[in-house]
Amino acid sequence: MADLALYIKEGESYRHLNVPQYFVKDLLRDRLSDCEIKRLNRLASATKIPDKLPQGSVIIDFSKKQALCHQAGFLLSDLDLTWKVDDQESIIKAF
Repeated sequence: MADLALYIKEGESYRHLNVPQYFVKDLLRDRLSDCEIKRLNRLASATKIPDKLPQGSVIIDFSKKQALCHQAGFLLSDLDLTWKVDDQESIIKAF
């Protein structure tokens, strides 16, 4: 399993961190502990989101419990999701 580029949306700004694929799957199913989420927020660094996201990117918005996946390498239908998740073939600053 490859790492995914996780972008965390906070208002109009973004933070970035590379995480294992299983981490994103657990996040989208609300299976992460508060400690893991705090660690995620602590380790992510401020960034500008690229106009075209690279393959294996996921944008999340904790305030809306919403995610946008770009060729993340897993089938959403296989997961018991608790977040609103869209799978996009190509993404341009629409999130």
